[in-house]
Amino acid sequence: MNARGFLLAEETLKIIIAVISISFLVYFLASLYVSNKDAKDLELATASLQHLTEELSKNVGKVEIYNPESGLTNWQIAFFDSSRNEYIPDSCKNLGWDNCVCICGVGITSLSDKKSVSFCDSKGVCQKLDKSYEVVNNGDYSFKLNNLPMTLEIKEGKITRK
Repeated sequence: MNARGFLLAEETLKIIIAVISISFLVYFLASLYVSNKDAKDLELATASLQHLTEELSKNVGKVEIYNPESGLTNWQIAFFDSSRNEYIPDSCKNLGWDNCVCICGVGITSLSDKKSVSFCDSKGVCQKLDKSYEVVNNGDYSFKLNNLPMTLEIKEGKITRK
């Protein structure tokens, strides 16, 4: 009877160690996947932003944005003007850019909230603009990158989503 109790405790310990090991492995793989996906999304955001700034410098009337898709992250595109906005991302301010556009991987709640704008530095990418643009989006200050591709219409310094 005593030997059976010892074997049962030994097997239970092995099962507990196996469950802990498998849980750690699943956590590690999930973290690796999310990290890789974020890096890929940031790369796509950089390409989209470069395309946007090139089209804006050519004074085209419309620009299509294709990525990054809004998956787990609430990607947004925001236009900053140092004369109009109290806060602009440090990545723009430190380079002396008066006007910039950013694709941020975390939702911006307000362009007058320093913490909200700082998300563009930690999880986003910014590019310099030659001139200021005003976002016309029903009182919003940015465009959510959902239902892609999306078309931005540029007319007289104002950008609207079509």
